[in-house]
Amino acid sequence: MTAQASAGPQLEGNLVPAFDLARAGGGAVRLRAYRGRRSVALFFLHAPDCAPCRDIAAVILPHYGDYAFADAEPLVIIPGSVSSAEQLRDALALPFPVLADPEAATARRYGVTAGGVALLIADRFGAPALWCAANEGHALPGQEAVLRELAYLSHTCSGGCATPIWPPEPESAP
Repeated sequence: MTAQASAGPQLEGNLVPAFDLARAGGGAVRLRAYRGRRSVALFFLHAPDCAPCRDIAAVILPHYGDYAFADAEPLVIIPGSVSSAEQLRDALALPFPVLADPEAATARRYGVTAGGVALLIADRFGAPALWCAANEGHALPGQEAVLRELAYLSHTCSGGCATPIWPPEPESAP
C-alpha cells in the first residue's frame, strides 16, 4: 500500500504542534527544546508489537549516526503508556527517544488516524518540511529519502535568518 495524503498536522501558525511526551526509560521530551537547535523526524507508529512498525523503528538504528551528522533527531512516538514505549525501545535496543502518546492525543493533532503510521520532518525552527501518512499499511519514505531531506534542512533556514547560510561568492576582478 502506498502512502496516502491526509490533512496533516494542525499547524500553530506555520509551526508544527508542540508536545511534551514521556520518554521510555524516564523523563520527557519537549518538542520545543529542539527549536533553534536540531531538525526532527517524527515517526508515528501504531503499536509496539506490530512487526511492520518495529521494522520502521529498527531501520533507523543503523542510520542514527547520519541523523546526528545532519543535526537531526529521530523521535519514535507510540500510542499508549510509557511501558508500551519501553517495550519497543527494549526489544530493539534503540538509543534514540521512544515516546509514549497517551490515548494517541498527539498523533491525532498531527493528523494520524487510528491504526495509521506517519512521518513528519520539521526543520530546526519547527517548520514542517515533509509529511507522509500511511493510514492503511506502513509505506513511509525510506531512510535515504529521510536523510536526504534532513541534510538539505541542515543547510537551509526557514526561520528568517539575517545572515545567509553560505557566504556569497567573491566577485572576480575585471
